[in-house]
Order: sequence, then structure tokens, then C-alpha cells
Amino acid sequence: MRCETLLLAVDTLGLIACHGDEHGIRMLASFAAGEHAAFGAWLDGRAPGERCRMLVDLPDEAFEVEDLPRVRGADRRALLARRLAAWFPDPRYAHALPLGIPPDGRKNFERVLFAGLERTADLQAWVDALGAAGKQLERLVPAAALLPRLNALVPRLGNGDVAARLLAGAGRAGLRITLLSGRQPVFSRLVDIPRGSTADTLVREAEIERTRS
Repeated sequence: MRCETLLLAVDTLGLIACHGDEHGIRMLASFAAGEHAAFGAWLDGRAPGERCRMLVDLPDEAFEVEDLPRVRGADRRALLARRLAAWFPDPRYAHALPLGIPPDGRKNFERVLFAGLERTADLQAWVDALGAAGKQLERLVPAAALLPRLNALVPRLGNGDVAARLLAGAGRAGLRITLLSGRQPVFSRLVDIPRGSTADTLVREAEIERTRS
């Protein structure tokens, strides 16, 4: 019997566990920030060998761009690993994305975006609970990485290329503002905006304009 995939979303407020099928996504359970033990106990009652995917929507992100010598194979992997370790305290929660030739056209160089979390303690506690329960985390996805999926919202230029665009989406943890270069997120920030205020709209517009500037 094939096990269903458990969909998890982690943010500053805690963790939500869901299951998706042809009928949509339904919530199975939710846990407040710090309720790692309760999450682990809940996992113990789930089917063994269950696969998990996790969406991460946390504010402690960093984005750095470097122009690196163009090398291949093991040398390239080693170079990117060294730069990830230099930028981020825990390279497991960071990744390198090629952006192509530098704008100045220098030969034998490539522009690389390094993106990841600067602080990982909160996320690691949820991941540790998964490991202790014997669950397999098959994919961990930053929230900003999902925005290129919204292809219909990204206009194309006259030559067929995809235009740069700033996208903003409100979630329970705040307002996420992400810059897409083509279909690649190159910068993202999560802004904590209290809900229920009559000034919500004005604050969001101000944060979007601040990010754009």
C-alpha cells in the first residue's frame, strides 16, 4: 500500500501538517512555535515510512551574489560548497543558483546567487522531530521558490523573455515580498504586519515600495 505524502509548513508561528489529494489540501494538525515534542508524539501515530515535504516561510534569509571562475565537475561542486560555507552557518539550509554570464560580459566567469537561512535553530528542531519519528524528509522548499510557479502573473517582454517582477503575498506569518528575475527568485523578505489594523493596506503598500526602492 502506497503511503501518502505528508505536507508540512513551518513559519514563525509554528507548524501545520496537511495532506493533499485530488480533492485539494486538508489540514491534519497544527502545532504552535516550540511544540516540537507534541509534533513528535503526533508523528508516532502516523504510518511508518511516510514521506514528508516541508515548506519553509521564515524571515532569517540572506541572498548574496558572487562572480566566480567558471569551472566544471568536482572543482565546481567544491567551489560552491566552500562559498556556501562562507556565507551561511549551516549550508544544509542554503543553495547556489547560477545566474549566467556576469552583466559586464567577462569570459570564464559566472554569476551565482547564494540563498539560505542565517538562523536555523527553529527549523532544525522540527526537522529533528521528523528524524526521531523515523520520517523521511524528501524535499525542503523555501516559500520564495514557489512564486515562479505563478507563471500567469509574470509578463513577457517583446523578445519572449520573462520580465522581472516584484510579487507580494500575505500569509499567516506576515507579508512575503519576492523579486523574480525571469522565473528565478533573487531576493525575498518576510515582513511582520499585524492583522486587524485599519492601516494594514497602507503598511503593506509602504513595505512593497520600500523593497522595490
